[in-house]
Amino acid sequence: MYEDSEVGLDSNVAVKCSKCNFILPFSSNEKLNKQSTINLQFVCGMRVIRRVYSSAKKLCATLNIPCVTKGAYRLCEKKLLAPVTSTAKDGMNDATFQVLKALGINAGYYTLLDYKSFNIIRVSDSKRHSLPRSKSARKKIGPKERKNLIKYQSLKV
Repeated sequence: MYEDSEVGLDSNVAVKCSKCNFILPFSSNEKLNKQSTINLQFVCGMRVIRRVYSSAKKLCATLNIPCVTKGAYRLCEKKLLAPVTSTAKDGMNDATFQVLKALGINAGYYTLLDYKSFNIIRVSDSKRHSLPRSKSARKKIGPKERKNLIKYQSLKV
């Protein structure tokens, strides 16, 4: 048995028969799209405890295991960026709608005469930081804004 290659925490090992020279290669970890998942999981764990590459390197040195290279670490961070961002946004949206529900505000819903009760788009698109209540309270919805509000209407408060 000999180690064929090593990529961060993942090792590719091969077992060779001494009689017939048959070689059986295998990996120490499962692979997804020809890439080992252990390095990605390691980087995710380090980011959860709010540590960066230098701390990961020290941890691996303490445990006497090979560390992921800095380039591979950064690549794993970039792969984690989109799912972490979407998860954070979903969590913040859920928290926002829970607060709005507790306050009794139905944000983004249509009322009887095509008005919405809370004008999210106008407040967010405003160049000023605060709008007078008369300008932000009730605004007639146009066809373009109606399309933008479909996503708000589909969320149940």
